[in-house]
Amino acid sequence: MRDTKSLFHTKRRMNRSKREKEKYKRIRPKEAKRLGLTKKERLLENRRRKSDRNTENVSYSEETKLGNHTSVKEGPVLFLMRIYPFEELYQGLKYACATMNKKQYPLSYLMKIIENNQTDNET
Repeated sequence: MRDTKSLFHTKRRMNRSKREKEKYKRIRPKEAKRLGLTKKERLLENRRRKSDRNTENVSYSEETKLGNHTSVKEGPVLFLMRIYPFEELYQGLKYACATMNKKQYPLSYLMKIIENNQTDNET
């Protein structure tokens, strides 16, 4: 549990399907000859494919920054479930979502937020 620094896990790279990989793949001279493309057409097509590929990569990284490709790790949640009863954990996580202003916090900070919510509710 000490290795876990955060509750969240972000996927490192996007996995493309075989069709998408083919769509963005460079056209080699032999393939261009088979397709009947001139050198100029092949180079223009490769430039367009590279531009499309880079645009998609940038949009994916922007989505990742917004948290669209982030999931909650199972280990920290199980750890929190051992410490807190379900209802307290549920209320504490709702309170944490409302008060936290960053995407990622260490697990110890999250535990403090949950404990603060418990003391606020008791008084």
